[in-house]
Amino acid sequence: MKSIFALIISFALIASAYSQEISTKEDLTHYALSVDKSSNEKEVKENFRKNISEGKEKSPVLGAVLSGVLPGAGEFYSESYVKAGIFLALEAGLWAGYTIYRNKGNSQTDYFQSFADQNWSVRKYATWLRDQAGATSVNPAESDLEVLRGQINSFESTHFSHQLPAYGSQQYYELIGKYQNFVAGWYDASPTISAAVNYNDPNSYVNVKTNMFINYSYDRQLANDYFDSSEKFVMGVIVNHVLSAADAVWSVSMYNKKFEVKTGMRIQERLGGQFMQPYSLPTANISVQF
Repeated sequence: MKSIFALIISFALIASAYSQEISTKEDLTHYALSVDKSSNEKEVKENFRKNISEGKEKSPVLGAVLSGVLPGAGEFYSESYVKAGIFLALEAGLWAGYTIYRNKGNSQTDYFQSFADQNWSVRKYATWLRDQAGATSVNPAESDLEVLRGQINSFESTHFSHQLPAYGSQQYYELIGKYQNFVAGWYDASPTISAAVNYNDPNSYVNVKTNMFINYSYDRQLANDYFDSSEKFVMGVIVNHVLSAADAVWSVSMYNKKFEVKTGMRIQERLGGQFMQPYSLPTANISVQF
């Protein structure tokens, strides 16, 4: 919705700019056709240049603002239509990429969280703490899971580096697939995993990695990778806005240099009157090159 709103605002500004230019062009045409033949060359030049400047030159600031809001809009304003299409297409592509990877990340998150809900058990983890780690204050049969988590946290605070976060929180889903003491809670973990820290013992909890633990860790990391990719597209969007705004300033400046006002005055010798007598007629020559 934000992109659509920006698009509407941008083209409204462009339309307003063109409307002003068209109105001024009509005034210039009238002026060119009604130049007083008695006007001197200096007056013709000054007046016509003033009107041309007011009617044709575009604002680099407006171009930058337009492209800052919607890449390509400033280029369209400066009549650089090819570049306008390129920046706009790039903008659309970047947002499409962001949306695709964001949706992939959300889907992958739903997948690994569902996997954890089905295959990691706080009661199994609590049983391991009681039976293997000596956590006599932990009651795996506690009906209130929050009370059970409080018992677990009390023991973890003096025996492990991390404590079990609130159920269903982002930290909860991260930690159960990241830190070794939570391996015992996966359904494919042996209940006899040693709670002793022994890096030479393959049965020590610091060394054990079950298939569920490994697969879950991979699936969670894949979701993070998708989200990281989506953020890169956002950075691309920001860069595209900045580059388009800078290019719009340059494009408008180049547009303003494309036309020249050439004026001149010459004296034409003519014959007229009843006796075809010669007389001098001042003539103003005005041309505009785009």
